[in-house]
Amino acid sequence: MTSPDVLLLHRERDQLRPQLAEARLFRNNLRHQWLLADPFTRAQLEIRIEQIDQHIRDREWRLDEIDAQLRQGGEEVVQPPPPPPPDLAFLYDVCISGGEAEPALTWLWEELVPRLEAVGLRFALAGEAPPGVSRLDSAQHTFTQSRRVLALLTEGYLASNSSRFESIMAQAESIRSGLARLIPVFLEDIDLEYPPAWVPLRLNPLVVNPVVLGPAALARGQRIPRLDPWAKLAETLRGPLPTT
Repeated sequence: MTSPDVLLLHRERDQLRPQLAEARLFRNNLRHQWLLADPFTRAQLEIRIEQIDQHIRDREWRLDEIDAQLRQGGEEVVQPPPPPPPDLAFLYDVCISGGEAEPALTWLWEELVPRLEAVGLRFALAGEAPPGVSRLDSAQHTFTQSRRVLALLTEGYLASNSSRFESIMAQAESIRSGLARLIPVFLEDIDLEYPPAWVPLRLNPLVVNPVVLGPAALARGQRIPRLDPWAKLAETLRGPLPTT
């Protein structure tokens, strides 16, 4: 095999690998849409998913063929890195529950979302649902497709039946998967040893380790960087998923 032939094969392989990764991500997005779709839309999505599957199979076959040709020509074939571990194989990095009413609504869009976008974290809102899909069904599917779930805890959040049920579903998903995916976030300063009465036992700071983003906690983090709650939250979202 001549050098120009080898160069062309390497170039084609380098083009195919990112195309394959993009196609797999697109297929995952279509599968998520299928979970929330009505029967008619599901039938259309199934056809599209099968087309993408064939597209992926064709490129996988071509990559295997290129590797075989390179080996026959005496080239050392370096395989791409293995796929990400299961705890990273999610559609979203974080699902946010509890940002539908004030004061959490303003805080969500003015404080939290810009910080998530700045560090490249993919997020979804548990309360968002396509037309014709119940909010709780949408939240359930979003929880299963999200690596972590942030519950923005305020007294109003836990007074809402739907938000309370969302937090229960998130904890149930953590139990099912065996991974501690729920992160309670208090938007006001609380005493971690003596939390207010509106905090249920399952979300009590003595039971689960929360992130506190109240004014006093933020001011303390500015004085002592290692106590910065924003840094703690970013580290937790990027870190490995602990087991339950």
